[in-house]
Amino acid sequence: MPKLAQNRLLRPLVWVFVPLLAATAAMIEPLFGNGLPSLVQRPFGPETPPLPLLPMLMLITILTVLAMRFIGRVASLATVAMFCLLAASQLNGIGFGPLDTFDFALFGAFLCWAATLALDPTRPIRFGFLLSMALLIGVLALAHLPVMRPRAWIIGMIGVIRISLIALLVVDLCRDQASLRRTINLFIIVAVVSAIIGIAQFFLALTGIWVFTFINPPESAFKPTPIGFVMRASALCITAQHFSSFLVYALPFALWRLTTRPSLTATAAAVALLAGVVVSWNTGAIFAAALVMLAFPFFRWPERTAALAVVLTAGLSIAYFSGFLQLIYDVTFGDSGVSKGIDQRKTLFALGIDEIAANPFVGTGLAGFDTVDGNFWGRPVHNAFAQAATELGVLGLGTMIALFTVPMVYLSDHMFSADPSGLSRCAFLAILAALLLAQSEPNLDQSNLWLLLALAQATILSNRQDESRSQTTKNIC
Repeated sequence: MPKLAQNRLLRPLVWVFVPLLAATAAMIEPLFGNGLPSLVQRPFGPETPPLPLLPMLMLITILTVLAMRFIGRVASLATVAMFCLLAASQLNGIGFGPLDTFDFALFGAFLCWAATLALDPTRPIRFGFLLSMALLIGVLALAHLPVMRPRAWIIGMIGVIRISLIALLVVDLCRDQASLRRTINLFIIVAVVSAIIGIAQFFLALTGIWVFTFINPPESAFKPTPIGFVMRASALCITAQHFSSFLVYALPFALWRLTTRPSLTATAAAVALLAGVVVSWNTGAIFAAALVMLAFPFFRWPERTAALAVVLTAGLSIAYFSGFLQLIYDVTFGDSGVSKGIDQRKTLFALGIDEIAANPFVGTGLAGFDTVDGNFWGRPVHNAFAQAATELGVLGLGTMIALFTVPMVYLSDHMFSADPSGLSRCAFLAILAALLLAQSEPNLDQSNLWLLLALAQATILSNRQDESRSQTTKNIC
């Protein structure tokens, strides 16, 4: 449908949507208005005065409509939807119960996507491997309904719905190289802005000027580090792990931009992402970022692999025999307490192994591992593969393995022969970093991981589409 015709149809809907949303807010304010003060007090302190829900919703609505109106003049619906998803993924510290900002943005993007299908019924929908894996996880989770507590089962199914919509929307909206590159640009921008917020958050707390965090409880945001007992940065996210993983996944794309189009802006972006990872004090994310930095030259300049290997080996040898690596270990892991979470992870992993041995085919169900005897923390196993095995059985473990191996195999076919934009190489490296993070974090249904996997599948499908067009052109000629 022509763009002018779409504007004529969508513009009246905006002015119908605003009063309807205002009426809805007025109706639900008695239900949720009392909960807002505690939501505001959590990050900003108990002295924060209560704020009424309705004026805040109206203000957010007006700003959202104005922003969408402005963005709609210069961008497509797919670009706006992807921006909302990426931005909301770094705002998940704001929410009600099991639903957060990302869930609302995801549902809104789904409604807009469905509206485009209604306006253009001939538009094909792109399905793929990732959506089939999400649906398989949903089937495995659905089978646990008779034996699970309703609350835990509902929370688990919300996660399944979330990852299924991500797999559907991102792959379908990023239909070509142009839309994919725009999405990657938005990915970098959102990650850099989130990193800057996290850096400011850390130093404001470090200097005692202002302490705010969305981590719940707030006391758990403080952690022993090499510079003392400080608050770890999480920006506007619910955990430091969610904040830092998003930055790590964006890092390969930012480094590619820096090396292909060097500028002060590109340099500042890469530095901000690295600094954001450091002040999150998430050990797994720091290791993953280090892996990206070490491996990136081999992906960026594959023709110089031998020289890079010699330089890297020489550097590591000098650092080891000079005692520099030992110094780094003493400063970071020595007596600073950074590794205090390792014992908890070992205990959870041991409990997970016992659960797998006792019940290898069924599992506890999503979000059901907190009821296992000995799990005093009420947390899942802090390893994505062990988490999948304990909650969904061997089929869940196989699904988790496939989520990493299948896209990496397909991306490896295009990394160097037909990858002038570098998207395949950056996606492969980001998944490699995610694979390392999966060893220390329970990210089976984490939105950041599924956003990355969806972008990787969109890259694979775009590469296939370009190859098909190229082959058709050759046949014609």
